[in-house]
Amino acid sequence: MPDPARPLRGPGQTRGGRLGLIVGLLFAPLAACGAPPATYDLAAPALPALDRSIGRAQLAVDEPTATLPVDSNRIVVRTGPDAIAYLKGAQWADTLPRLVQARLIDALGRSPKIRGVGRPGLVADYTVHAEIRRFEADVTAHEARVEIAVRLIRANGRIAASDSFGATAGFATDSGPEIGAALDEALGKTLEATVGWTAAKV
Repeated sequence: MPDPARPLRGPGQTRGGRLGLIVGLLFAPLAACGAPPATYDLAAPALPALDRSIGRAQLAVDEPTATLPVDSNRIVVRTGPDAIAYLKGAQWADTLPRLVQARLIDALGRSPKIRGVGRPGLVADYTVHAEIRRFEADVTAHEARVEIAVRLIRANGRIAASDSFGATAGFATDSGPEIGAALDEALGKTLEATVGWTAAKV
């Protein structure tokens, strides 16, 4: 599996170079000139088989909901108790909700208790609706934090179950590769818990 923290497109910095933080305006744009931002992806966790039984349920996974500043392709960092910013010179490969949707589909598809997983439009027994409540790197605590709330909705529109899952992961420096890897690790732990819970409910 490729290193999830490896940039898909680099900004031309030397290896080990530090990426600065936009600490001023929350939505301060990147400069129009200069090298393009480094682009990072997220990976689905390598999950072991949860059960040997044959799955019956088919799941459709909605694109998760989120609010700004998380609902974007920018990497969110927390610089203080009431202050957040974007990581300068770095971005996700797509908007974060779309990335999380793709990784959630990948992860659920590895459970043998689930017969099929796809995007809306699939004839499904359940729809998985997720809300990204937190997806940020706290640069004061050097800790990445992810929290996702999940609802499992039956074909008749009734909520079958709901819960929330979260995880943290540490990083040593405020560089794009380390922050990206820590957020990827925290998401992997969160998705692992989400898949185990979902497989037990369907």
